[in-house]
Amino acid sequence: MLVNLRLWVPCVMLAFFGEQVWPAPFAYITNEQNDSVSVIDTATNTVVGSPVQVGHLPQAVAVNPAGTRVYVANSEVNNNMNHTVSVIDTETNKVVSTITVGQNPRGVVVSPDGARAYVTNSNSNTVSVIDTATNTVVGAPIAVGFGPIGIAINPAGTRVYVANVNGANVSVIDTATNAVVGTAVRVGQCPYGIVVNPAGTRVYVLNSCSDTLSVIDAATNTVPLPAGQIDLNAGRPEAVAINPAGTRVYVSVPSADQVFVVDTATNAVLDPPIPVGLGPQGLAFNPDGTRLYVANSGSATVSVIDPASDSVVGPPITVGVEPVAFGQFIGPATTPPANVNYQGLWWASPAGSESGWGINFAHQGDIIFATWFTYNLSGKGLWLVMTAPKTGVATYGGTVYTTSGPPFSAVPFTPTEVVPAEVGDATLSFTGANNGTFSYTIYGVTQTKAITREVFGPLPTCATATTSLAAATNYQDLWWAAPAGVQSGWGVNLTHQGDIIFATWFTYDVDRAPMWLVVTAPKTSTRVYSGTLYRTTGPPFNAVPFDPSVIVPTAVGSATFTFSDGNSASFEYTVNEVNQTKAITREIFREPGTVCQ
Repeated sequence: MLVNLRLWVPCVMLAFFGEQVWPAPFAYITNEQNDSVSVIDTATNTVVGSPVQVGHLPQAVAVNPAGTRVYVANSEVNNNMNHTVSVIDTETNKVVSTITVGQNPRGVVVSPDGARAYVTNSNSNTVSVIDTATNTVVGAPIAVGFGPIGIAINPAGTRVYVANVNGANVSVIDTATNAVVGTAVRVGQCPYGIVVNPAGTRVYVLNSCSDTLSVIDAATNTVPLPAGQIDLNAGRPEAVAINPAGTRVYVSVPSADQVFVVDTATNAVLDPPIPVGLGPQGLAFNPDGTRLYVANSGSATVSVIDPASDSVVGPPITVGVEPVAFGQFIGPATTPPANVNYQGLWWASPAGSESGWGINFAHQGDIIFATWFTYNLSGKGLWLVMTAPKTGVATYGGTVYTTSGPPFSAVPFTPTEVVPAEVGDATLSFTGANNGTFSYTIYGVTQTKAITREVFGPLPTCATATTSLAAATNYQDLWWAAPAGVQSGWGVNLTHQGDIIFATWFTYDVDRAPMWLVVTAPKTSTRVYSGTLYRTTGPPFNAVPFDPSVIVPTAVGSATFTFSDGNSASFEYTVNEVNQTKAITREIFREPGTVCQ
């Protein structure tokens, strides 16, 4: 929020509401030495929330196709300990079930229909099958080769491939019968990572001790030689991933701190390898194949590779100690509902972390009009605006402007004297109905902030108006002088939750510079809300960190909003002994407007 509401309304407590998040998708990184999983929002490449505590020594991980559950194999090498799989609910990022499997579980994969999870038990030489509806093991463990670790399933869900590290072979399981079919396929020494191509016709097996990549023909379950045995000359590679197009295979090489790339059309190793962090292990693509994420166990980071250039982009993402993330640790892309409306007041996430600035969204149709309340380099209040059309899924962007204009007290207020100046651009990307990111470049400064809704009462639900705006009983919206357009250049955002309106008024000081004021206005009688007006100073918008303790609010007067109906009101105020009253109405820039209730 712009200034902590508790400065003015001690009885109001902030409330937080759960929500279904959507599009990122998210990456789930197992931290072996922390017994935890870090969650990365791949839209922003930042860690969200606290690590999820799981079982002992988590290594392998798999996200189900719906993106609702994450299965974590806790390796627990001591045979006297429980050997388990932790199940994480991705909506809450909490463990909802712990399933006992065989000894030393090291790999996990989920069937394409999400109904079964298959777990390799390295010390038991078996595979456990989990019914994901009940989170229980079904049937007897499936006996495979010696030391099973890597595991993969074909796109049809009919075959599971198991890399037996001590047997130099791959077992093939028929998922209809949960039985091994045929003779194990001979590959190189110490087969570890394994992946099936998107067509289901080839299985790529990484042989750590042989330093080779075997290519199994899925139709015959054979490795055609010599074409099916690729010399990597890498030095004990471990994990493998294939891009969604099936044209490139990527191999992590911990000893070299690199990722190798193989062209699947020619089976040639492409030069040069890609340098990443220390001791790279697990690697996985995002759903559209535009980014490859690599867990660096030695540097406690995740590197992000752009496959178009086969180079690392952005800084490494810091996670827990010894990240392994062996398996498909990135969930699917999901599409947000088409009718999500983001209207309201937002601030930095986590809530309260940067109390003192905020951004209001008036959301009508496929356009968001954003008003950002912050501070200039001298700490004086600064407001900026942006008209942001929808540019993609849950994404809006546009040009950012500052303006100067007639003083708030000018009579008459002349709109032709308002002068806009372009200062940069910004993008809003939403990961849920109540969370998103705010990325901007203004005055040559580029920053990204995680944002969330400001909640000080019951959150209203906003949607395109289907009845007259005059009938509305919740006044949350962008308002301006009535009749519409008569004083274009200033406005007031009303955030209405329960019996409280938090208003942010953007206008101009006597020197014509941008000025914003705020008021927490509790309901004082029927359709009347009133409170003290404050002006604040604070850290510059580009301050890192932004220190909320530096915010200084100063009472400058009072404000009262009196509503005659849902689309008409009077705005009466006193600012520095200037008393005025203005008729106001909702600003409609995309018919029929938005109503919250």
